[in-house]
Amino acid sequence: DLEEQGKIVDYVIIMGYDEHYVGSDAGSVASLGFVADAAKNTLAKVPAERVIMAVPFYTRLWKETKQKDGSVALTSETIGIAAADALLRENKVSTTWQADAGQFYGEYEQGGTRYRIWVEDEMSMEEKMKVIQSSELAGVAAWRLGLERRSVWEVMLKYLH
Repeated sequence: DLEEQGKIVDYVIIMGYDEHYVGSDAGSVASLGFVADAAKNTLAKVPAERVIMAVPFYTRLWKETKQKDGSVALTSETIGIAAADALLRENKVSTTWQADAGQFYGEYEQGGTRYRIWVEDEMSMEEKMKVIQSSELAGVAAWRLGLERRSVWEVMLKYLH
């Protein structure tokens, strides 16, 4: 009962991530719409001064592999922001900005497998921080420390009180 919890706890921390996860369809870990909806839905039950939005310092690399029977096996692995940069460079992946997701998207094929990634970086974090600020939330949390690079913190600090 989020409404009741919002009355008695100091803070409610909501996960603004895991929009897509192991076992789901391929997609963003935390698209802009997902984060905005999480804020809106929580604010309908909990005062803004008690809400903290958790954001991801990671993304998922989705792998679509065609099977012998013609079906496609979908798997994914979690990778941090810096590791995603290295992966994109190594595989010479060009990304395109998806305004609706508030993220860059890229894909490539290798060895019969199609790889897809919705990138978390400074630009996607800035879009999420704008939602947090405009919703007047109490603050931000992140999962998981060590997967980010310093420049992500610099973006976040611009939006914190």
